[in-house]
Parts: sequence; C-alpha cells; structure tokens
Amino acid sequence: MSFISSRMHYFSIPDIIANQERITCKFNSKVSFLGVLDPSAESTALEEGTILELPYWLVSALINDDSVTIELPKVYRDSYRDIFKADANVVDLFRLCKHFYEFGKLLSNLIEHRSSLELCSNLIQIFIDRFRRLADWAQNSESETGAANKFDNYEKALLQRGKTAQDMLTSWLNEGVGTITTSVLVDSYKKRKLLAKELSF
Repeated sequence: MSFISSRMHYFSIPDIIANQERITCKFNSKVSFLGVLDPSAESTALEEGTILELPYWLVSALINDDSVTIELPKVYRDSYRDIFKADANVVDLFRLCKHFYEFGKLLSNLIEHRSSLELCSNLIQIFIDRFRRLADWAQNSESETGAANKFDNYEKALLQRGKTAQDMLTSWLNEGVGTITTSVLVDSYKKRKLLAKELSF
C-alpha cells in the first residue's frame, strides 16, 4: 500500500481502482472523434465548453495538451478542508470517496505545482489526524467497529493489519516466557572460579 508517492504503481489494485474515479471537466476547445463520450452530442466531435464527468485515466491524457480544465471533487475543495481541520474524524470518507488517499495523490498530478503541494500536505495531515483513532481501535478489540465504516479502503486495510498485529502480540504475551535459568556457560564459569579459589588456600 503506497501513500506518499504521487505516482501510480502499476501492480497496485487500489491505484488501478482509483484511476477509474470520475472528474468533472470542461473542454477548452473542440475535440474531434470524442463525441461518443457525450450521449447528447450531435456529431463525432465534442464542442468547446462541453462539461462531462470522465475517469481519471482519460482526463490525465486530455489535460496534457490543455484540452480540458478540471474541477476538483468537493471532498478535496477548500470547504471540506475546513471541516477536516475542525475534526477530520467526523468525515465519512467511505461515502464521499472510497479511495480518498489514492485518488487524492493522483489528482495532485493534474493541478498546478503550488496547489499540488497544498493538496498533498492536506492529505498527509488528514491521515495523521485520523490515524490516532485508527491506531487506538486497532489496539482495542472491543472498540466500536461500526464507526470504522467511515474509514476509506486504505484506512480499513491498515485497521485490519493493526488488529492482526495486536492479536499476535497478545497471543505471544499470554504464552509466557517460562522459567529463566542460569546459562550452562555461566554456571561452569562460577564452578571453576570457586574451585580455583579453594585451591589457592
């Protein structure tokens, strides 16, 4: 599970699924042969000003030659950033965006450098704020599991790993370490030292 890297990992299932998330975009110019994307289009071309919701993988190709201008999904906008700053734990990420972190890091590739840095910084801070509760629930097997439904898929995977690690630790501690005995080497050394002391008299 990658988090910090802004690049898509070829074999990462979460990244592949996040690639399918849709982005609202506006076409800046007429684009030939893409009329099939718009059911209301009357020709094989998309006219300038057309607004569509397209998957990330397609938008990332169109934005390279300035064919489209994107609109950030609402969960990544300033209005939601204020909510996250107030209390990141109250936001239901699973309902808003099941792959919040993966999709967010992909979006950072489509916007200007300054906004990209700000988005990445916000993602990291949101993760830090929510991780405290996640870690607490992972260590407490009696915690309210229903509240974990607000976690996105990345957080849910971390929670499951945390619970597994905690169960393994608890099992190991319950087994005990047995009786601690003196090492054979140490015991032999003490006997030799005692014997040498007796012979010296």
